[in-house]
This record gives sequence, structure tokens and C-alpha cells, in this order.
Amino acid sequence: GALRAALAALGEGAHARLWTSPARLMHEYPRGADYLFCATAGYALHDMSVMAVHGEPLSMWVHHVVECTGALFMAAVFRQAPFFPVAFAFTEMTVPFHNVLWLCAKLGLVRRNSRARTVLLALRALSYVVLRVPMAPLVLAIAARRGVRARHVRQIDTAVPVVSLFNIAVLGALNVYWTRDTLRALRNALLTRRHRGLLYAADARSTLPLTGVQ
Repeated sequence: GALRAALAALGEGAHARLWTSPARLMHEYPRGADYLFCATAGYALHDMSVMAVHGEPLSMWVHHVVECTGALFMAAVFRQAPFFPVAFAFTEMTVPFHNVLWLCAKLGLVRRNSRARTVLLALRALSYVVLRVPMAPLVLAIAARRGVRARHVRQIDTAVPVVSLFNIAVLGALNVYWTRDTLRALRNALLTRRHRGLLYAADARSTLPLTGVQ
């Protein structure tokens, strides 16, 4: 995911001059987009093969199917207005935060209620809030700021804006849904640590023995 986002960033930077006008933003298709979409489709197909073995929630399947089909159709069929799916690749920068948390837990490097795990949960939640939640409205705002209007949309294949808006809506909703989950996990960890702290404080004030039979 991080590699794909890096490729997207390079593509954006290298071809920024192509997207200085609404006509170019809707019609130009830089060579770097092919690399990104092919990598995206391969990444999604690999992930889905792993998901089929280990199991994942429905939201992950929806995300990967939309991502994979969108990338394949963009590279093989549409080849117009790649700005919208390319921009969404930046949301994959949240993946390392999630993977580090999972790996540390799997290897037993952090305890369930430890401060280190809470910090990792906070970093993951922050990355989702910053990179995932605003992406859908940000993409539309950038297009509008660049001067894209209805007449420019009518100049490209009808399927392209329809599919693009569908993908933006679905992926945007999933981003909000997952961000809620990361914030909920962080809240639960903080409440658990606070509760344990209160119990420790009560034990310290108690005059009763902590072990043994009364």
C-alpha cells in the first residue's frame, strides 16, 4: 500500500503540468498511471487470495473488488480522468500503521493493555483521520478548484464519471467506516487503561490484604 501511494505521488508530481487545466485533467493519461493501476490490481488480487484463506469482513471484500475492477477498467478500457483513482491511492499510506500494530501484537511485542499498544492505536487512528476521511470531498474539491465543470464531464465517455463517482462514494464511505472503528479501538484502549489505573489507585488506598483468605 505504501509503495502504491509512493508511485501515485511520483505520478502526481511528474505529471502535474498535465493537470493544470480541466481539459487536461479529464483527458490526459500519463504513462505512470498504467504502472500504478497494474500494481493496484495485482496488490488487490493477491490480498483477496489471502483473504479467501484467512477470512476478512465484508467491507474489506467490497474495498478490494471496487479497487481491483476500477484499476483494471481504467488501465484497459477507460484511460480517461485518472486523477480521481490516483488520488485515492494516497489513502494507502495508512496501511503501514495498521500492519505495524498487527505485527507487534502477533509477535507479542506489545501487551494488550500496554501504553505502547495505545500509542500505536493512536497513530493508526490519526493516519485514518488525516488521510482517509477527507479524501472523497478533497478529490471533488480539487477538481472543482481546477475548473472542472459539467461541460468537461460531458466530453468524456459517460461511463467514466459514473464509475468514478460510484468509486468515490463507496471508498469514501468505507474510509469513514474504518476510521470510526480505529477511533473506537483507541477509545476502548484508553478507557481500559483508565479503569485499570483507578483500580490500582483503589488497591493502593485499601488497608485490606490483596492476597490470602480472610
